[in-house]
Amino acid sequence: MRKILATVLLAAGTILSATAQAADCPGAEYGIQVLTFDVGSTKVSAEGRAKLEKFADTAKHRTLVCVVGQADKQGDKATNERLARERAVAVKKILIEFGVPERTIETRSRGEAFGSSSVFGLLSDNEDDRRVEVSYSR
Repeated sequence: MRKILATVLLAAGTILSATAQAADCPGAEYGIQVLTFDVGSTKVSAEGRAKLEKFADTAKHRTLVCVVGQADKQGDKATNERLARERAVAVKKILIEFGVPERTIETRSRGEAFGSSSVFGLLSDNEDDRRVEVSYSR
């Protein structure tokens, strides 16, 4: 039962995330991709780089690319704010490396997670809260 509830809450968190992404960068609600991170890390995984490479193929032809960093609720708030910002910057650098023009990329930070597993304490890992979301304009 606990696992089912956690799955439902994670799905709801994904819907909230898409809504939040639209609020973070109005006009950049398309092609949303989510990259997750290890605890305390800003390193983009090989899987994350592969997602970004595919994302960049389309994003480099758009006028706005939005990169939003987020951290889980572990640790103090100031550290989580910094970590969320640094994750967004790390992803921005990779997008530039893959040909997305820097002038089209906007970075944002939500700091600590606003939804999903860490709010309810249902999952011990909170990986879904340690993330960067990327999207682009139409």
